[in-house]
Amino acid sequence: MDDDDFAGKRVLLASLLPDTGHLTPLLQIAVELKERGGQVWALVPTEAQNLVSRYNIDAKYLGPVIPESGKMALLNYSRAGELSRLFIRGPIFTQDYITPLTASGLKRFNDLVDEALKFSPDLILADTHLFSDEYRELA
Repeated sequence: MDDDDFAGKRVLLASLLPDTGHLTPLLQIAVELKERGGQVWALVPTEAQNLVSRYNIDAKYLGPVIPESGKMALLNYSRAGELSRLFIRGPIFTQDYITPLTASGLKRFNDLVDEALKFSPDLILADTHLFSDEYRELA
């Protein structure tokens, strides 16, 4: 990245996951590219607004994706020990958080594509944890 010229390049950070662990590395890269003269813009769920604002990145928010039961499922999963995560909390976390989040994110994907096309990015930053096929389609 040191030798690349990003001045004037349009960089899109696209994420349907609002989780700090997924977004923080993307935001750090986005800040670096912005400092190198890139025009950086983020398309993220509403739940990511506080995190994105800390990095001074322009953003459009696609609406919420975390299900009602998701916050408690995430909290319980985060607090659980390793064995409990594997045998007890894992299936509950998947049922109450991952599956509804994935469904909600997929519903927002067309909005993400529409907004991305308006921006006409030269580079897309994305975390393909859950939506790898969809991000490939966008690219």
